[in-house]
Amino acid sequence: MTPLSSAASRMVWPPRIETALPVRARNLYAAPFRQPVIEKVLSQVAADQPVQDQPILPGFTLVLQGQRLSSGIAQVQIADATVTPAPGQVQDGEIRVPLPLGLLAGVHAVQVVQQQLMGTPPTPHRGVESNVAAFVLHPTVTATAAHVSSRNVGGVNVSTCDLTATLTPPIGNRQRVVLLLSEINAPADRAARAYGFRAPARDLAPNPSESSTIVVRATDVVPGDYLLRAQVDGAESPLAVDGSGLYVSPRVTIT
Repeated sequence: MTPLSSAASRMVWPPRIETALPVRARNLYAAPFRQPVIEKVLSQVAADQPVQDQPILPGFTLVLQGQRLSSGIAQVQIADATVTPAPGQVQDGEIRVPLPLGLLAGVHAVQVVQQQLMGTPPTPHRGVESNVAAFVLHPTVTATAAHVSSRNVGGVNVSTCDLTATLTPPIGNRQRVVLLLSEINAPADRAARAYGFRAPARDLAPNPSESSTIVVRATDVVPGDYLLRAQVDGAESPLAVDGSGLYVSPRVTIT
């Protein structure tokens, strides 16, 4: 008798046949392709109407205007966050959603994602997506100045001070921050003085984390009252105006 080979000795007889269970029901779906389109990204404060070219600030509501926005189960993707609009805030030409918490100042992408119910029982599945639009989230800033030293440069007394700035939203580890000072009520015979001071790189500090407060050394500034702005990754904080349209705040006094 010829001995069986090792491979043949491991064979199972009769051969094992594996098959899937029969399908009890089939779900077929037919839906017209209606891709949503974002045409404008506006914002509103509380119950105010959306405003064109209004700086978008933390706590505002984002208003997306376009076409075919209400088909399916609409969600809004803002940066890495997925926001579900509240009932009644989705229309075919407009969707309104609050800005998600934790969003840093700067440029962000926004997109409408429409889901479709499929399966038994029905569960949401990713459907069609809109174009990707962009908006800028602007920071807000206030600051105080602590005098450090004074000196005379070319017959002009100048000061060095530490500006302690509080920003909303907080600053990310690797975000670039510049504080801008613009002189208030400069005399008519010369241009207003203006200065810019870059904050130290925070990603080089040990164990950096998001922070609402930074300290920036402002050097050789002529004492006086200045309007204050902050640029965070290029997104600039807005200035408030009075009834006559003049910029009035936020401000800081250099002594």
